[in-house]
Amino acid sequence: MRAVFHITVPQNTADGSFPNDTNVREWLKGFGWEPSEIANITNEVEKAEKHKNLCLSQKSDLPEIAEKELESAIFFGVTSQTQSHIIVTRANVGELAFRVINEKFMKLTLATEFVVTKIIDNKKWIMEHTNNGIINESVTLYEKKSSNSFFIGRVIENYVLEAKRINKKDFWISIVSFISLIFLIPIALLKPEGAIFAGKQDTINFIEGSVDRLSTALFAALIISAIGIINTYIDIRSHKRIKWDPHRVDGE
Repeated sequence: MRAVFHITVPQNTADGSFPNDTNVREWLKGFGWEPSEIANITNEVEKAEKHKNLCLSQKSDLPEIAEKELESAIFFGVTSQTQSHIIVTRANVGELAFRVINEKFMKLTLATEFVVTKIIDNKKWIMEHTNNGIINESVTLYEKKSSNSFFIGRVIENYVLEAKRINKKDFWISIVSFISLIFLIPIALLKPEGAIFAGKQDTINFIEGSVDRLSTALFAALIISAIGIINTYIDIRSHKRIKWDPHRVDGE
């Protein structure tokens, strides 16, 4: 089985150029995925050839369309925790295709989440280049030697935006409560005065009481909704970077 996702290749912030294959390999090597047999090769041409040959050795796990793409393979890696193989191809300068391969479903999902998290959280690369994002924020799992998918994962790149997406009710309650309080607080601080209120203490007490009760209710709503959003955020952070759902689609 394999997981497939694509990322945009980060451009250099200085001149807008794309990094070459050697630069990309050095970036990926920094994650610790490069096998020792490749890391010990000092000649860059030989190293690139070794990466490509190891990628081509995985052809038995891929359908014909993916086999053809292996001709543009630039990196082969291994995750030590799950012993999953990572194949990175570059059919054009602006995108990288990642394929994570493992026979076991649980190991495959764990390895994919590990790889995706490493890419998203790579702050040094982002500081030096424009942000590299997962294209369509999706990862697809495919059966071995098949173009039929059986699971699709939605990548959670921003926990704050994800909390807002999931808990829209508390988000909008907190916004409305906050804006309303901004207008009500000055009113609550003012005392009804003037000829219109002369001798109308009951009216004054009613207005003051109404404003006070409304302000209290809005403040309570703001606090409760804010706690709800924070709890949603914490819950998302405690889970994984990818939300998996069964999803069958023909074609890689």
